[in-house]
Amino acid sequence: MKIVKGTHRTVLVFRKVVVKVARFNFEDFRGNLKALFSGRKSFKSWAWYFCTYPIGGFMENVREFILYLTTRSRMLVPTYFSLFGLFNVQQKQNPILKKFNLFLYLSNGSKSMQEHLYDEPTGQRISHTLSSSENFSIDKEGKIKVL
Repeated sequence: MKIVKGTHRTVLVFRKVVVKVARFNFEDFRGNLKALFSGRKSFKSWAWYFCTYPIGGFMENVREFILYLTTRSRMLVPTYFSLFGLFNVQQKQNPILKKFNLFLYLSNGSKSMQEHLYDEPTGQRISHTLSSSENFSIDKEGKIKVL
């Protein structure tokens, strides 16, 4: 078994499956709760932050599970089980080790696709997942899958 730590989740890698375990950041939660009640943060910005950081792993697990459950897309790695976002059990795939930028791959070198993806509350570009080759694998049929 191998353990990999991400921003919001810890991934336990076994021979045939991976288990993505959500982490809760108590320090972030407590600090932002103080900022909310002291008036330094609006409720809207606090709610967005709360769903992104302290419980971000839970939200990511729920989103991954619902997306796979509703689409059954062959581009997604199958999610076998999810326990209310606490953890997801997924098929193991090997990440692509060669570095490449999926935006440039999908848009034939044009950066216009990448420039148009922004996160609404913050205005920051959301290129983290799509710009890292380690978030993808290639299956036995040669098709790209999102990990």
